[in-house]
Amino acid sequence: MLSNTPTTSKRQNSVAELVIVLGLAFGQFILVSLQSFFYRVFQIPGAEQPIVFTDELFINLIGYEIVVGLLCCTILAARGWTLSDFHLRPSWKLTAVGFLLVAADYALYNTSHFLAGLVFGVQMLESVQFEYHVSLGIAALLSIVNPLFEELFVVGYAIPVVEGLSNVRVAIAFSTILRLIYHLYQGPMAFVRILPMGLIFALVYCRWRKLWPLLVAHAALDFLPLTFG
Repeated sequence: MLSNTPTTSKRQNSVAELVIVLGLAFGQFILVSLQSFFYRVFQIPGAEQPIVFTDELFINLIGYEIVVGLLCCTILAARGWTLSDFHLRPSWKLTAVGFLLVAADYALYNTSHFLAGLVFGVQMLESVQFEYHVSLGIAALLSIVNPLFEELFVVGYAIPVVEGLSNVRVAIAFSTILRLIYHLYQGPMAFVRILPMGLIFALVYCRWRKLWPLLVAHAALDFLPLTFG
């Protein structure tokens, strides 16, 4: 597992490592998401059914993310990564920044939704319907595990590695697009919901190099729709 002793000098940015870690973390999600997206694009029978979120689905997701997350962390520890490399340290100030990030995300989403609705029509944007049948306890647990899993790897890991291999602009674009791709199962809404979120999260991280505000914001953005619909 990852220790908290700074040993960043041991880290080596590697394309092979990047592919292995992100492939393990998000490969299955990407395949399922792309399949769902193209089924809807080509109107495959049954693809128009609403996406139903249940306790069983989320229990499986939580278990998957814990197991795969630990596996990826073990690989990274062997490669010289430490906890301090992810800039996870919490504080009240950073928690407050996280809630400000929630407000900024909602403002950006509403603006994107309004503008895209004018151009493409609201009916097209909301062509994928969602149903929530999730208990409060599972929603709370998911809102802890899922943000940690996603932000740890799609931001805290991917951005510094891609930046080391290229530059910060490429790293921001890479993180944003990766997040979008594994959320494409949401259909057109992913472009107005996930794309702005991924961009603002990547920008905030690259500006301050703090992961905690992203975890707080992501947890709130997961928990609120699961509990209030």
